[in-house]
Amino acid sequence: MHDRLLQAERRCAIMHEMVHLERGDTGECTPATEAAIDREVARRLVPLAALQDALAWSDDLHEVADELWVTPRIVEARIASLRPAEVATIAQLIADTRGA
Repeated sequence: MHDRLLQAERRCAIMHEMVHLERGDTGECTPATEAAIDREVARRLVPLAALQDALAWSDDLHEVADELWVTPRIVEARIASLRPAEVATIAQLIADTRGA
């Protein structure tokens, strides 16, 4: 692991490699496989309640990632994997919190 990675980057990289090992991946993977890995990493490292709380007070991807101790890419993967009902719940929470 590169010694210049920040804590959140190390955390995400370790989980990313753990998921590869669990899946039995060897060698290069397709972009689709890497995206699936990112979604799994996001689900494991970012609980829905924590994501909701972070999004309730900030819409800045980097702030949300810092709050959740993950990279912005993992936040994006978590948001992209939300079910419609989860999106609706988060949208309502944001509206309630921000007074929109």
